Amino acid sequence: MRTEQCFHCHEKIPKGVEIFAQINDEKQAMCCYGCKSVAEFIAEEGYCEFYDYRGDAQPASKAKVADKKWLRYDEEINLKNYTKTQENDLLSVSIRLEGMYCSACGWLIDKHLRQTQGIQQVKLNSMTKIVQVTFDLSQVKLSQILSAINHLGYQPQLNSGENSENHELVERKKALKRLVVAGFGMMFIMTLSVPLYSAESGGIEPQMYRFFALMSMFVATIVYFYAGKVFLNNAIRDLSNKHLGMDVPIALSLTLAYGVSTFNVLSHNGHTIYFDSMVMFVFFLLAGRYVEMTVRHQGMSANEALASMIPNSVSVLKNQSIVEIPLSEVQKGDIIQVTSPQTIAIDGTIINGSGSVNEALITGEEKAIKKTKNDTVLAGSVLQTGEIQIQSHAIGEQTILASLAQLLESAQLQKPKTLQLVDRIASWFVSIVLLLSLVTAIYYALHDVNKIMPTVLAVLVASCPCALSLATPAALTAASIKLMKKGILVNKLDAITQVHHIKHWFFDKTGTLTEQNMSIAAIYNQSNYSDNQILKICAALEHESAHPLASAFNDYYDAEIKIKNRQQIDNQGITAEICSDLNSEKYDIWAIGNAAICQDSTLTTRVKQIPNTDKSTLYLCKNNSVIAYFELDNPEKLQKSLSFP
Repeated sequence: MRTEQCFHCHEKIPKGVEIFAQINDEKQAMCCYGCKSVAEFIAEEGYCEFYDYRGDAQPASKAKVADKKWLRYDEEINLKNYTKTQENDLLSVSIRLEGMYCSACGWLIDKHLRQTQGIQQVKLNSMTKIVQVTFDLSQVKLSQILSAINHLGYQPQLNSGENSENHELVERKKALKRLVVAGFGMMFIMTLSVPLYSAESGGIEPQMYRFFALMSMFVATIVYFYAGKVFLNNAIRDLSNKHLGMDVPIALSLTLAYGVSTFNVLSHNGHTIYFDSMVMFVFFLLAGRYVEMTVRHQGMSANEALASMIPNSVSVLKNQSIVEIPLSEVQKGDIIQVTSPQTIAIDGTIINGSGSVNEALITGEEKAIKKTKNDTVLAGSVLQTGEIQIQSHAIGEQTILASLAQLLESAQLQKPKTLQLVDRIASWFVSIVLLLSLVTAIYYALHDVNKIMPTVLAVLVASCPCALSLATPAALTAASIKLMKKGILVNKLDAITQVHHIKHWFFDKTGTLTEQNMSIAAIYNQSNYSDNQILKICAALEHESAHPLASAFNDYYDAEIKIKNRQQIDNQGITAEICSDLNSEKYDIWAIGNAAICQDSTLTTRVKQIPNTDKSTLYLCKNNSVIAYFELDNPEKLQKSLSFP
């Protein structure tokens, strides 16, 4: 007798399929030739115990055949454009989910994808509505993943950076239209409700009451079927998936208020109508969703902001001439010419020229760095002075800047413990709300029938789970965006939820909490030179030094001071021959650094009482004799720029 289930995967065997495999000398029915091949392999290798130990457990569900509209994404050119290669020949793809509105939806999509054979990893952010899927192309196709999401009632979109802004603009326009309709409807219907309220005291004629009631129904109908349609569609989709999403109680409360009110108006029974409450509820819900959408779009634009900081076109050296080409056409090994103050678009090595490069975007250091031949430069850096030619060795997604953008995206796709708790609660929270509404209805049906509608609606509205499903991810996303704008990239959202537990902060970068340059706190002059002369000599010695302490003398540099044989001694300081008298050609050996560079055995007695200070101390020596010493400080930035929430 023909069985209805596949012996290997337990899937239902399609009608007309007659495929069998010999397992343990028994003829077993299979749903497809793939299952037949695997089952025969297991049998040939002597692993049939697998079926005994498995019992009724099923392997991961096989992805269904993709709808035709998704098949084009299996073409090689689309796979290359939309996917990234991971370890073990796996591919990853980021998919925008249109129609997803809360963490409960995310739970459903996540669960469905994880049960699909060939999908190795699923990361979903219910705030940005983006899911990142890592899959094995040999087991599941991209079109099947997209089709699986679409069968749940959501619209998957593989957006390139070029059209993401258009998508956001269209989404904002649609949401704004619904919000405007609900807003005008609320204002109009509240005006109509004033005479209806006075009808209870007999202050209005029955004909006028009828007119205002019909007008209220007309306005409420427009709001219900246009502005409130998004909640109704979401609820219908969730129920069709046998899933209680956050919009189910919302749609139920709107439908009850509209349906009962419409019945009361058309039946002339004189009972209370709730059109004003329904329209107000729609308006405030849409306003909340619009704010949430704005935060979400900021999150996505912030994600794309790093990539947008590099130019779209570059100057390339080809056949001894400079040509302007799109950045997308640059290949590894191409020679790029950059002039100040342009932004460097690729990672590469300088092969010609020199200049000062600001790498604050990558390293956080505000001070420009001198770059010459054979030095490495990074995409996103700004050439402040000079002109250089760079041979590219990393472009596009391979640059350090791109890896920072991916780090930010991965951080937003992480699901912190707070959101995991929300997801667990969301799976049964709606059920409890509906159960409470049912209990409330039964209670008032037995005690006071006239209060059934007001109390049931109150329970549904007051227990609206929007705050639970939207506020938590919105707060975390908004916090990460705010921090990024302040120059702090968050690679773990859990860290944000733990900030209030932090008691001590540690920073290791000069210029993070302090000013970019050091300052001179005190000068102890031990010579007949003036303080100004001493500072100019120090500046001449430190002029080419990249050491942070050298920045204290930047403002005193005098190009007319003659200097030669400059030498930097590790862990000590700098020595050079300087002509301290502009009218003479006599050079003396000067040195600046710590005590060791002075080579003066009488240092402690020659220096008049070195103060006990926590500031950095530098010594200036002439011919191994101490001339002066300095206390250097690194002042803190203004407190307002260091404030933390």
